[in-house]
Amino acid sequence: MTRASIATLTGVAVLFALVVIASPDGTLEPVVRAEARSTLPTAADAKPLLNATHRHREWMTVPVSASASTLAWVMYPERSDRAPVVVLSDERPDADDWTRAVSDQLAAEGYLVVVPDVLTQLDAEGKRADAAPAVAGDAAEIARRLEAVQRAVLALPSAQNAVFHVDLNRAGGRIQVRTQGLEATFDMSAEAWPDFVAYLNRLSGNMLPANADAAHADHMAMQAQVRGATTAAPRNTISEKHPRLPAGFYTARSTLRNTTLKAEWVDIPLEGSDVRLHTFVVHPRTTARTGVVVVMQHGVGLDEWQRSVAVQLAEDGFIAVAPDLWSGTGPNGGNWDASEFIDDAMRAAAGKLNAAETMRRLKAAREWALRLPQANGKSGSIGFCAGGGNSFRFAAEVPEHNASVVYYGGTPPEAELAKINAPVLAFYGENDARVTAAVEPTRAAMARLGKQYEAHIYPKTTHSFVMFQDIGNNNAAIADAWPRTIEFFRRNLN
Repeated sequence: MTRASIATLTGVAVLFALVVIASPDGTLEPVVRAEARSTLPTAADAKPLLNATHRHREWMTVPVSASASTLAWVMYPERSDRAPVVVLSDERPDADDWTRAVSDQLAAEGYLVVVPDVLTQLDAEGKRADAAPAVAGDAAEIARRLEAVQRAVLALPSAQNAVFHVDLNRAGGRIQVRTQGLEATFDMSAEAWPDFVAYLNRLSGNMLPANADAAHADHMAMQAQVRGATTAAPRNTISEKHPRLPAGFYTARSTLRNTTLKAEWVDIPLEGSDVRLHTFVVHPRTTARTGVVVVMQHGVGLDEWQRSVAVQLAEDGFIAVAPDLWSGTGPNGGNWDASEFIDDAMRAAAGKLNAAETMRRLKAAREWALRLPQANGKSGSIGFCAGGGNSFRFAAEVPEHNASVVYYGGTPPEAELAKINAPVLAFYGENDARVTAAVEPTRAAMARLGKQYEAHIYPKTTHSFVMFQDIGNNNAAIADAWPRTIEFFRRNLN
């Protein structure tokens, strides 16, 4: 039932002889029918999949001129080497939910996937313009933006220098693959999906490394199991939080509900703005003066898991301050929690806060917290994913800052590194080439500049390993990383 119709250009038939064979009825089929790691999602699957995925995803700002930018959705695979790039599109010029859900499934196969959102217009400061230009009917402008998106993705450190275009024709019920003059068309069905994946793998040479455990651990089904944990590691299962480690994906909500620590929401004024920074604050049990740790939200915002990390930091003796950086960006000027779904909150915030405004909000949270009677005048920061990058940069932005912890976050430019005074402690998962590619250059740059930078890369460990502790070797990684984090803060903040 699954047939691939192949169109080739002169001079490339030899390549296709390696990919397809003729069946008795004269049509062409892929040589290898591999069992796919993924499936073709339905429209009903899209939103739950986008909200539950453990893979890193983000809205990327892509310059298209000196004064304007657009957006693209990027989904990253879990692998330690460079990934082939898939530009995924359908008949719509925006990145809708279903197409982005398909990107998650292709990322499960090891591809770095981008979904252009070329109708979005950002101004020179990287903020959404009042009105997007009327480009929907301008084929030349759309092509220019698509080219800019492709260039931006190819420049990512985890991208191979190879691009495969996958077009989803919903009206015709077909999936088309295009690259270098080659085209193949597949039925758009769950039955045909494995043949499509096998063909794309053969065409791209894609093969996930043996150490890339991309298993999803069936989060949506919540299977109660832990994979890859060593016997020496504290077992932090999906149903039981280890008392000395942060909560995981499954225990975050119960951690927030059951804590006996004083936890409160405060609204911090932002100078020159009507927005108040909605901030979650957790106080330690100790009555002694102690350090402040600013908890910097990960790429999906200040969700329950991120707030549960603040609870653990307070359990470890610090004043934990977790600002909702997306305050005022939600529907009707609401905060992160004004959106029904995590994915909606990400879309609402995309293009509304530039780097300077993000730093301004983080500084406001720090300054407010340092005025608390229990604060001892010292500040640390911790961040995960996007928050990890912000924690690193914060050390450059605030000269009097005392300690920055980075969990799988990006490295600032060297000009920013030169301004850092505080020591930086960083943790990464091996199967996260998006950020691990920069670790050795960062070590060299920080050493050259005379800065303190300690980095740990954990084998067989994914992105977001603190949150998704039941995947691969993630459990052992957090069991090692968190005690190092607390000792680092105690050494620098007490």
